[in-house]
Amino acid sequence: MNRTDHAGQRTVTMLKETLGHTRMLQWTLVGEINTVTPGAFSITWLEARTDEEREKIRESARKIAIEMLAMPGFISWVGATVGDRMMTITAWETTDAMAPLMKGGEHRSAVRRFFSPELSRGAATGVWIPARLNPRWIRCTGCSKMVDSGKAQGKCRCGAALPAPLAYCQGSSDKKFGA
Repeated sequence: MNRTDHAGQRTVTMLKETLGHTRMLQWTLVGEINTVTPGAFSITWLEARTDEEREKIRESARKIAIEMLAMPGFISWVGATVGDRMMTITAWETTDAMAPLMKGGEHRSAVRRFFSPELSRGAATGVWIPARLNPRWIRCTGCSKMVDSGKAQGKCRCGAALPAPLAYCQGSSDKKFGA
């Protein structure tokens, strides 16, 4: 038996084990209400070696997220923890908007700690540029149909005015699901 055998059943089992253990799965969202279309995403994951290290990483990530709120071009930050694996996905207006992260503050300090013996079992980082972003859909309150908010320009084919398109980030939150 190898990893590709019974892929469907393995996926179901993985989802049950992950979603069923609320201590393993935690999400955090930081951002302001923002309807700007993201031009880049930064994705980072790393693995903590101990519970104490996981808390240090989580605290550092919170500080970084707060610092990013003041950065022009920042859209939103989502953090997730599954077991020892911790991940952040950050949306930016452009790739250039994320440059201030490496110039100072908590992010630069965290990078120094990572490359010392102090932090993490390992990690991966990257910047992703969207090849295609699908439309933001909004439900018409008049006819209940889903409408492409970009093409409709505020009005449904049925004649009803459409609600504003949903923001890419709905505001600041530090709520953990499954804490």
